[in-house]
Amino acid sequence: MRVDLIAVEGAHDLAFVQRLLSAFGFEQKRKLDNPENPSENIPSEVRELVPKTFPTNEERDIHKRSDVPAFHVKDEQCVVLISTGGDSKLVGGVSSAIVILDKTDIRPSSIGFILDADSNLPKQFDKLKTEWGEKSKDNELLGTYSFPSHVGVCTTGTCPFGVFVMPDNQSSGSLETLLLQRAKGVYPVLHKKADDFIQVVKNTKDAIPPGSELGSKGQNEGKAVLHAMTSVLKPGKTLQASISDNEWVPQAPDQFPDFFLPLVKCLSQLLDLN
Repeated sequence: MRVDLIAVEGAHDLAFVQRLLSAFGFEQKRKLDNPENPSENIPSEVRELVPKTFPTNEERDIHKRSDVPAFHVKDEQCVVLISTGGDSKLVGGVSSAIVILDKTDIRPSSIGFILDADSNLPKQFDKLKTEWGEKSKDNELLGTYSFPSHVGVCTTGTCPFGVFVMPDNQSSGSLETLLLQRAKGVYPVLHKKADDFIQVVKNTKDAIPPGSELGSKGQNEGKAVLHAMTSVLKPGKTLQASISDNEWVPQAPDQFPDFFLPLVKCLSQLLDLN
């Protein structure tokens, strides 16, 4: 079976990439051993990636979310999505998975990092490259995988390796940038009302209490708009749940909007998608 490793920063990115994979025909596998319906089981080739101890985090915090990958399968290909909780843990998450798989004679067919942009893309990319180089010094196995030379450019060979920075490898932004663009197309009235609400809050004296993460100068404004929309689309649920269940991602690749295409192209190169 072909195994691909894709690391993302957080739960929202994970849900978004999962929807993209679903559009390409991949199905998530959640069960370790279901004899009544074996088709739901995680492939045996990647089961070693499922943690066997608890808690799984370095802090030994029993209430922190468990670091369990998501497994998506189509035919004889399994895409392992690793949610790391931040760009500082992307290299560690993928390198750990490579080491674990190697013990069962499995080598990934591709490796990808997906992260949000900050104010300095080259510096952000160089930081990841340096971290990979440092990890490779400690483990020769990692040195056999060539880190890409530039953002958005996948290496070639037996194991393509790519780094994609949201939203398009060029602009400053994040997944929220893509979701807000999508919202204007599929939920135009709801988006406008949510945006109007956040603008009223921003411009109303004392409406934003001390300690709020919504700044009067626009910090986290996009996230606030999206979560205001989620409160209507899925009251009481998270944005992650809304991304999974609502119309943020079309059901077929030929319906993807143009602003999805840079990420889709990167995934296509890494995963050999049609």
